[in-house]
Amino acid sequence: MFISLSPMEPTVTFETHLTNIEGSCSLIGWMSPRFVGLLSGDSVDFTNFTLLPVLNRASVERPRLPLRFTLCIANMFNSYDNVLQFVQAMELYRLLGIQRVIVYKTSCSATMDTVLDYYSRKTGFLQVRPWPIDAFLKPSSSWTPSLGPGQIHYYGQIPSSNDCLYRSMYQSRYVLMHDADEVILPAGNVSFQTLISDLEKAHGEKVNFYFPNNVFPYEEKEENSRFDFPEWRNVPGSNFLGHVLRELDTSGYNTGKLVLDPRGVLQMEVHSVHEHIDGGRTERVGRERGQLYHVRRRKNNQQGALVRDEGLLKVAGALVERVNHALSSMGLLNTTAGPAPTSAHPSPAMAGLR
Repeated sequence: MFISLSPMEPTVTFETHLTNIEGSCSLIGWMSPRFVGLLSGDSVDFTNFTLLPVLNRASVERPRLPLRFTLCIANMFNSYDNVLQFVQAMELYRLLGIQRVIVYKTSCSATMDTVLDYYSRKTGFLQVRPWPIDAFLKPSSSWTPSLGPGQIHYYGQIPSSNDCLYRSMYQSRYVLMHDADEVILPAGNVSFQTLISDLEKAHGEKVNFYFPNNVFPYEEKEENSRFDFPEWRNVPGSNFLGHVLRELDTSGYNTGKLVLDPRGVLQMEVHSVHEHIDGGRTERVGRERGQLYHVRRRKNNQQGALVRDEGLLKVAGALVERVNHALSSMGLLNTTAGPAPTSAHPSPAMAGLR
């Protein structure tokens, strides 16, 4: 059975960020569609017609959700090759208790493919979803469309984020939305699960948590860092542990990231919830509870606007050991440089997550 879509009843939104197309279809009470497809023009060519399954047809009660924490990484493109930082991020997420990571892949290097294969096939921690958006549309190459015009914003970052949100809606209690150059760490010596439980007690259910952005610039690498291991130097990419200078954000923009209760979200943007449902809302989390660490190029060009922040180093002990094991398993650890590096013991909050 096929039901036509009427643009006269705008209740469903299909968004490319640059252009919105809205429409709806009215269903008779007994109808329960299992697939949906879109056709253009008046002719119906069923030989070249793609049907997508309708997900989340039946809700799942909160206590019965199979996962507590899922992380969505919306885009991997431009032959992505930040291997060391990605491996560090995966091991950080495992330390924190994230149970599944989903990556939307457009393109990456051959070395990065080795890493993806390790975490998806050998550990089962990662799901890779092909995202060949550039085969169908011309994506904008910049987060600011005017700097890199295209038919869809930044390799379809918003559609892939919403796709991940809905696929995880009845699989995971919470869905984290950030990139592989970012991590949210609790303040002090509490675990990530304790942080979220405390926020639940303070704010209730169906609440999303927004963590403001804290940029640790690539350009401000610490000289003579004790974490500049020769065994890692042949691995392409940046070292999370070599960046301890944080920018003071005076921009006034909200560029942080989110921990979502997906059942209270209808649609999200990159840095915010576009529309809540069923009583959902978003609360801002202060640095006294937890912090988003974002290692990227400088945003603030004022040379003096930096403060030392070693919060990420509290997990260094456990992280170094795990990264060594992962790189060695993938054949990427430079064993000719000597014994694999070790570091201080992990904090009490991380000791049980190793």
